[in-house]
Amino acid sequence: MSNCSSKLFLMKLILSEQSSKIQFFNSESLTTGTCLVIFETNANSYGAYMPDLPGCVAIGETMEEVRGLIAEAILNHTYRKKPFEIKMKRKHKKKPKLLRNLALKRIEGLFSLAHENKMFNSNRLIFIARKIATRYKVKLTKQQKMLFCKFCGNHFSKPGNFRVRLHKKRIIRQCLVCKNYKRVPYSKTTKKT
Repeated sequence: MSNCSSKLFLMKLILSEQSSKIQFFNSESLTTGTCLVIFETNANSYGAYMPDLPGCVAIGETMEEVRGLIAEAILNHTYRKKPFEIKMKRKHKKKPKLLRNLALKRIEGLFSLAHENKMFNSNRLIFIARKIATRYKVKLTKQQKMLFCKFCGNHFSKPGNFRVRLHKKRIIRQCLVCKNYKRVPYSKTTKKT
């Protein structure tokens, strides 16, 4: 067994915007905002640790060196970001083909039902179809995307809901509910003879 003596010190951490200081006190002077630091002396080295902050340990040849190292360790411990809080990218599995095909059929049914109804609930049917496409990672067709506003979800069922213009080889659809534009390029197809 080695002869090891330990002394209890209280430490006060003073943090400000300009600098950070650590003051050490004897165990007699208790003040608010103080923490316990345990200093241990061995035959040829000194050490210090804090029971309140796991992992804050300092070892050195002199007591002054240990005080400086433990102060630096405490400041690093209080200001560092926790390494386990790094957000990892979630892996997304591809949905089974049966579920994706079922989702496509349901989306087509909802779009046709919304087109037939032309009532106030057609926006809700489009909303449900878009949610299904998002959940099952299914892409909507170009024709389906042209039937609603991607900003507000308004179904372009009535002529008063939207406006269509052709300008510089683009189809410009304006939603009259949210006043946003959707521009889609088009090209005239020519037949080769």
